[in-house]
Amino acid sequence: MSSAHKIGVKVLLIPASALWFSIPAQAAEKVWQAVGPATSFVADWSKADRTDAEATAYFLKHVWPAVEKASKALHGKITAQTGKVYAGPVSSEESSAGVVCFPLRVEQLLPWYAVPTEAQVNQREFSIFAAQGQSEPVAVAVHALRDVKDVSVTCGPLRSSVGVIPASAVTSRLSLSYTMEPRGRGKIATRQMLLLNVAGWGMPKAHTYEWVVDVHVPTDAKPGQYSGQIVVQVAGKTVTEFELALEVLGFR
Repeated sequence: MSSAHKIGVKVLLIPASALWFSIPAQAAEKVWQAVGPATSFVADWSKADRTDAEATAYFLKHVWPAVEKASKALHGKITAQTGKVYAGPVSSEESSAGVVCFPLRVEQLLPWYAVPTEAQVNQREFSIFAAQGQSEPVAVAVHALRDVKDVSVTCGPLRSSVGVIPASAVTSRLSLSYTMEPRGRGKIATRQMLLLNVAGWGMPKAHTYEWVVDVHVPTDAKPGQYSGQIVVQVAGKTVTEFELALEVLGFR
């Protein structure tokens, strides 16, 4: 993924008929536009966090209720695929919290009713590389074994013998998925949209959600091997830790 990130939340593949009928065009255009000029690297991503948080709040209040309602209206057509819960081995922490966590390819579509395999659940490491000034994402999926509240995914600083990439240079965003029925296709499909800046998210039983963790490598980061942890928490208690290894390349 290139470093040409723009500050703000963007909408991906959202059917206009389901969303925009209740939002004034000018207001929607203003909310979803990037704030400020694009830059090769935003040194303090907390500024992006504040902007994203405002857009997220608007989306959850004015847009998501219509999407969620339309999505749930279609659930009866895919009952053979939904309602399934992972039944394999889990850690004591995951069992107690009511979730199981697993890594995911960022480009992989994750239906909200997906159930992980035991092989996926056993993976606890990510390994990525990026040039100076580049951004590189990884994805963490959380599957609910029962109804849970306040699920969060965060990443701490990445450390190396040659330096530190601060936690402020790493963003974590919830990627929601929903069910839709494309016109004329005669079948139900899943779409994923948005990267929402939420502090915690509730999950119904048998639902699976994805968080995208994006490492924004500073332009002045020294080349070398860095490592850190991605932490999944439920109600403030750590459930799972993923090891994140990053190789910073010596060019821009």
